[in-house]
Amino acid sequence: PAARAHRRERGQSRSGRAEAHAGGRQPGRRRREMSFAIFQQLTQHSVIDACLFASFTSPEATNLIVNKGNCIEVYDVQKRSGKLAFAFSAPLFGRPEALGTFRPRPGGPDHLAVVLRRARYLAVLRYSPSLGNVQTCGQHLLVAPDDPASVAGPPGFRAQVAVDPGQRCLAVRVLPDRVLVFPVAAGASWQQEAGPAVFQ
Repeated sequence: PAARAHRRERGQSRSGRAEAHAGGRQPGRRRREMSFAIFQQLTQHSVIDACLFASFTSPEATNLIVNKGNCIEVYDVQKRSGKLAFAFSAPLFGRPEALGTFRPRPGGPDHLAVVLRRARYLAVLRYSPSLGNVQTCGQHLLVAPDDPASVAGPPGFRAQVAVDPGQRCLAVRVLPDRVLVFPVAAGASWQQEAGPAVFQ
């Protein structure tokens, strides 16, 4: 009787392990867990980080460009009535650290230079009438990934953008001791595949 009870217990334990394997993971295989991130802005930005005037939507327009967090808002300045008319808003892939406008063509509209991600990248935006919004027309790397300065910049330092009054060049101060100068050729627009030379 003792031998029969022992055999019954062994049979029950084997069937229990088989049921566990059938209902759960198979032996010898690891469970693959997938992870992902979701970003959604819950509230609208209310703090103005920067603003400037430019002829952004057309050469004759007077626009007020307002930066709120990772978004820019463009307004039409109505000089006769002294009011602002909202034109459009555009989200950006990051929070700008510096803004500047320049005019690549005489008599043309202004372009917007945006410095992003700890002064690592420079994005050039222009207004597209067909889209009714901004369009990226240039992207430039300011600090190389293998540069020690790309890990963490000096505390309290903010990048700066300056434009030559003659619209001949655009200067970006990416570090306290580093300034990059982008020549702006007359009559040519900044294209993504044909970046201008950079001088340090």
